[in-house]
Amino acid sequence: MSATALALVSATPQVFDSTPPPDTLAACLAPFEDLIVGCTLESDLHDRLSKHGRIGLVGPSGCGKSSATRYALSQPGVAMLLINVMTEDATAISNVRDFLQILVSQLLARANTADKLDDKARDELLAQATPTIPLTRTQITNRAQLGGAFWLLNGGVAREVARQIGGGEAPRAISDLRAAASDALAIVTAHGLVPVIVADDADRLLAATDPKTAATIIRGFFGEVVREISEQLECGFLVAFNDNYRDGEDPRQGTAGHLHTIAMPTLTSAAELTRIVDLRASFLSESVSTSELASGEAMEALARLHANEHNHSIRRTLNVLGQALTQAAGDGSDLVGVHHISAAAAG
Repeated sequence: MSATALALVSATPQVFDSTPPPDTLAACLAPFEDLIVGCTLESDLHDRLSKHGRIGLVGPSGCGKSSATRYALSQPGVAMLLINVMTEDATAISNVRDFLQILVSQLLARANTADKLDDKARDELLAQATPTIPLTRTQITNRAQLGGAFWLLNGGVAREVARQIGGGEAPRAISDLRAAASDALAIVTAHGLVPVIVADDADRLLAATDPKTAATIIRGFFGEVVREISEQLECGFLVAFNDNYRDGEDPRQGTAGHLHTIAMPTLTSAAELTRIVDLRASFLSESVSTSELASGEAMEALARLHANEHNHSIRRTLNVLGQALTQAAGDGSDLVGVHHISAAAAG
């Protein structure tokens, strides 16, 4: 079966994509609490955020912060409002008025998208996303415009949100924006959901090349914006950011006690990585497992890379595995060996 399994990988390379589409993140990475004995990360995130907790999720780039967040917020009872810092102007993200403008504008745009979908399109989007399901251009567009807010597809909440904050001239004053955000969150709550604002990829705020500008942005976001959301809005709030900051840039210095910091767990063994690979392999076929794709020695070598050179970046580790699988399939091997891992890591 091994050669056949590698052939399936060649035919469906997206299954081992190290950067899958955001909509599939929750499905593509096994939750850490299923990987590590005694870990309760995703349950803790869900429980704290459901009680309007304010969380700073901290860990190195690629370690699974976004995946863990999406998994936790894909569970019942919560409504994720995603603000992707990577796609916004950093100076706007670090300013209270502009952050509220982004929040209100994006929520309105997503509500309008959801409200205009017919029943067939709505059902298609609610179907579980996996890397092997091909999407039409329209589906891809709708998913992107929803920004992960699939909760808007149920119960008429989208129409109510759109009506509440979409009528008349868009609010501009900070007091009007605060009122619009509060009204929209109240509608979500009235539908039995806990709204949770997620500021994902806040690592970008730590990447400014100009130290003076970076310091101003960090103080603005982790000070004023975090304080605004924590004190003025009835919702859960999660910020995911890197712990690899420069001297004087530790964002936790500016949170003034408003964020409860949770450190990402780390995978330390080949067995833990194997569970992730088993999940991906199941998208190829229910009968395929890691043992039919890579040798035990290769997985041990991958685990060493993950813990050392890759600094626990699941993204980097899966990228190496994907390349090694392609090489093994190309040279007619039955399994990925240590030499395939080494060659992929060197490349």
